[in-house]
Amino acid sequence: CLETLEHLYEHERANFYSEAKRMLSNSGIVIISVPIIGGLTLVFKEINRMMLFKRKSEYTFKELLLSSLFGKPAQKPENPRLTHKGFDFSEVEKELRSNFKLIEKSYSPFPMFSWWQNSQVFFVCSKQIV
Repeated sequence: CLETLEHLYEHERANFYSEAKRMLSNSGIVIISVPIIGGLTLVFKEINRMMLFKRKSEYTFKELLLSSLFGKPAQKPENPRLTHKGFDFSEVEKELRSNFKLIEKSYSPFPMFSWWQNSQVFFVCSKQIV
């Protein structure tokens, strides 16, 4: 599941996890990627969007500052379908840990750096065998 979960409501993500667990063999893995909306890369993403789409940022200056420097996500909009604003990858990580065995977590494009300097996180998970 690559770059999709951030556009789902919480109950839809729960449905996805249930279905993935049902379909996954005991030796299978699921690879999930979600964007990191915060940290240093958020500033560059927003500048790029403003220049590319010739529009004002959807973040206020305060939201951009808190998200990019302090990792505090902006308030989520009512509809997550059309935006990444307010998405917090750590929520998905908690959900994955409660539904699967987390085998590996890595950041991209700079795996040697922390989440703060990256734009994506990849999770490799397997079934929790009880």
